Amino acid sequence: MGSATARRYARALFAAASGQDAVDAIAEELAGLHASFDDEATRAIVLSPEVPAGVRRRALEKLTGHSHLLLRNLVQVLLERRREAVLPELKPAFQELVRAARGELSGVIETAKPLGEAELAQIRRVVEGIYRKPIELSVLVNPDLIGGVQVRVGNTLFDGSLRSALVELNERLLGAQIG
Repeated sequence: MGSATARRYARALFAAASGQDAVDAIAEELAGLHASFDDEATRAIVLSPEVPAGVRRRALEKLTGHSHLLLRNLVQVLLERRREAVLPELKPAFQELVRAARGELSGVIETAKPLGEAELAQIRRVVEGIYRKPIELSVLVNPDLIGGVQVRVGNTLFDGSLRSALVELNERLLGAQIG
């Protein structure tokens, strides 16, 4: 199934929610549903194919019982099509559509060590200055970078990592003409 399937269902949900002026309500309810998957027991009941379909259905009905009708209907469709595995991927896919509709972008900062608030704010200012719009940035610590940062927004990578600089220096040294 993967992300393409989640994006397809998220697009359908977003279109329906937009038509009913319910995008913010659905986004909030999806966040709550998504958070419920942090509980291992809930995740196992809802997503395990070994759990009888009736048990999964009742668990999801309990989780979405007070949710917007559009979200409840989508969950029912996913159950009927045996696509429960899409549920944990639905919130991020929907959030991306919400950001796009608002003209916002999202990206990821990879850094060798955790960033302080001042460093994060400075990187955000620079990236938002490049794109001239608000950008939601998440931080991923990746010790393999050695130092510096990489920022990915969409398909664009801004690579200021020490690892990248060392690879580039190595390539220059190997390609240098001597004498």
